[in-house]
Amino acid sequence: TVAIFNYTASPRIDQIAVISTGTSETFGVYNITGSSPIISDVSIIASGGTQNIGMYNRTNSSPSMTNIKVDVSSDPGSVNNYGIYNDVGSSPTLTNVTINVSGGSGNYGIENQNSSPIMSNVTISA
Repeated sequence: TVAIFNYTASPRIDQIAVISTGTSETFGVYNITGSSPIISDVSIIASGGTQNIGMYNRTNSSPSMTNIKVDVSSDPGSVNNYGIYNDVGSSPTLTNVTINVSGGSGNYGIENQNSSPIMSNVTISA
C-alpha cells in the first residue's frame, strides 16, 4: 500500500496527513527516480503491514522536508519498520523532523544506503 507515489515528480506537499495501512508492505510517501518534492507541515503514518516505511527515497530522490512528523508502527512480529529509508544516491534535507518507530523485530529511525542526508533538529525514537 502506498499513500503518495512520486516517479520523476517533485510536487509541493503542504499541510496534510498521509496515512498508509495494509497487511503487506506499507509506504507513506515513495519517491523514486529523481523525485525531490518539497514537503512541509506534514504528518506521515505507516502501519499494519509486515514491513512499514514512512518515507522511501530511492534512485537519486532527495526531497526537502520541514516540520515533518513520521510515525511507523506494527504488531509484534512484523519484519522491519523504517521511519525514512534513503537508498541509491538519495540525499534528502530534513529540518525539524520527528520520527517514531516501533513494533517490528527491527525498528530503524533512518536507514541510509549509498545516501547522504542533511539533517538539522531531528529527533528519532526507535
